[in-house]
Amino acid sequence: MDYRRDIDGLRAIAVLPVVLFHAGFSWFSGGFVGVDVFFVISGFLITSLLAEDLRQGRFSIGRFYERRVRRILPALFLVILVCIPFAWIWMLPADFEDFAGSLSITIFLSNQFFMNEVDYFNTEADLQPLLHTWSLAVEEQYYLFFPPLLWLVWKTGRRGTLAIVSLLVAISLVVAVIGAATAPDLTFYFSPARFWEIGIGSICALLLLDRKRRQHGGATALGLALIAYAVVFYDKTVPMPSLWTLPPVLGTALVLLFGGSASPAGRLLCAAPVVGIGLISYSAYLWHQPLFAFARLYELSAPPPSLMLLLSVLSLMLAWLTWWFVERPFRRRKRPILPRRPVLFSSFAALGTVILAFGVWGYKSEGLPQRLPDRARAFAAFEEDRSPQRDLCLLTYRAPVPDLPLAGCGLPNASATNPDVVLIGDSHSNAFARQAQIALVEAGFATDALAYSGCPAIGGLVQLNRKSAEGCLDYQRQIVASARSRDAKAVIVSIRWPGYLSGYRYDNGEGGVEAGPTMTADLFDRYDEKRAPDDPQRRADVLAAYEAGLRDLSSEFAVVVVDPVPEVGWNVPRAAALCELQGRQSCRDGHSYNNYLDRNRPILQMLGRLEREGLIHRAKIAPAFCDTIPGGRCRMFDDEGRPLYFDDDHLAHTTGAVLIAPVIVDALRRALLVQEAL
Repeated sequence: MDYRRDIDGLRAIAVLPVVLFHAGFSWFSGGFVGVDVFFVISGFLITSLLAEDLRQGRFSIGRFYERRVRRILPALFLVILVCIPFAWIWMLPADFEDFAGSLSITIFLSNQFFMNEVDYFNTEADLQPLLHTWSLAVEEQYYLFFPPLLWLVWKTGRRGTLAIVSLLVAISLVVAVIGAATAPDLTFYFSPARFWEIGIGSICALLLLDRKRRQHGGATALGLALIAYAVVFYDKTVPMPSLWTLPPVLGTALVLLFGGSASPAGRLLCAAPVVGIGLISYSAYLWHQPLFAFARLYELSAPPPSLMLLLSVLSLMLAWLTWWFVERPFRRRKRPILPRRPVLFSSFAALGTVILAFGVWGYKSEGLPQRLPDRARAFAAFEEDRSPQRDLCLLTYRAPVPDLPLAGCGLPNASATNPDVVLIGDSHSNAFARQAQIALVEAGFATDALAYSGCPAIGGLVQLNRKSAEGCLDYQRQIVASARSRDAKAVIVSIRWPGYLSGYRYDNGEGGVEAGPTMTADLFDRYDEKRAPDDPQRRADVLAAYEAGLRDLSSEFAVVVVDPVPEVGWNVPRAAALCELQGRQSCRDGHSYNNYLDRNRPILQMLGRLEREGLIHRAKIAPAFCDTIPGGRCRMFDDEGRPLYFDDDHLAHTTGAVLIAPVIVDALRRALLVQEAL
């Protein structure tokens, strides 16, 4: 096929939004659709080359895969080899375990690994240097079956081939739509749900086969507009792949079918700077995520936008060097590096085997913690210091709310029959629930505890930008009904009160800024309105729903409310371990109690009012962590220097949770004494 400058320009339009999205710039909130653009371009180019070989009777599976090896592996393996020493030095065991698993990209299975381990839009994904290789795995899985399939159906003619490919595209799109509705996180990485995007590119190539392409400026401009719309207006809440993927995919198809240099839109794509970025787009795609991930791993606080912009530029510079010194020498027609096919295949197979073996070792060894000094390793281990009931007694959107009570979540009776008290809430509740249950049992109370991750848990509130809205509401109904049916005397409520109310994650004002999407809550009945985090009316409605929910509970149970857990802003075990690795001395100064008061003031006022009315009893846990005086500080470590948290806001099971358990027991005793006196 003839070279088209506009396609290289389109590659630039694809890669830049991806880079800036991963850099964290909000104006590219939908930049991840650049990958979808790449899929369509890839399908178009590969099918065009295959069709040309088939028409000329020179089709060769061996030659096809030689081209793929020369195109994909040299730059990919270079980036992997550069990443390994940085991962070895800077990564804590949990991160290194995931990194080791991602080395399955050497056999193009990293999408399968990430499908089971990493939510693409979760903040933990930002720390994965090879997260972006999932798309390479999807492409190569497509090209395992597509060339032989095209060879088999080629004799049916262009129309027959087009019909068969279109049928496969339709089937894949149906898989994507069903998956987006039932298991969106898994579907994101699922190859059969992505094949239709590459297939659209294949259809474009088949449509142009033996036909002269007609340039159309309006169609090209419309195609670019569809891509731009998705880049600017989509965000992490848009399910991908799904019908929402159609605009950027069809926009790319329009450019491929009608693009050229004859229109203003076409001339934009053909401009030298744009084409230049397109030429190095593959290497830019490879380099950007490792740069961003290692910057986030090294810094104790979120890297500033200026640094992320600088790293974005650096990724383009490294991309040019890689394109010039690695990609071109392997791909040139005359005297390429490793010119003989058997030597090429065996060389990369050997190197890939070594990398894969290293990955298996790192993964099976749980991140090779022995790499780290003893103190750093001890700090890092607290990232895993979570409730032993976390997997069983912390529900998520991934499965419907089961029939309650849930066996295994009660103490002393594991089946939780006839508990005196039920602990309800979100992951904050689950973090300390087992230690609280142990203390409550020692005080003579039978207990049950079940939480729902990311769920405000009372008042008909749900979190926006989450897939858990219906499950959260169902949990609220069922947990209260279950407590009622078992004649529970009391409930203990703990949620991340300020996060849902403000809509924003915590900024401690001292460089500790919690990463992640907004966590805005709203009434389920107003979910579709998607009110902004700082909407005053939304915040007023949430606060009113908090109060109404607690009043409703107080009409049936003695209610203990655990005051907001002091948030930190830094991942405490990670920060401590990195400080140890980097030899820093100023990492354990705590954080401001005034910030805690400012962030929680409306909540504490509301809880104080309900307490004065005798409707609730508060477990006032702040004094366990903070000097509760103006200008006081809140600590992150216990008296033995151990982290009180397993991240930046959840209490560690063996330290922070133990600290507040007696406070909760005392509050429950007061609540039941008052109830008995009525």
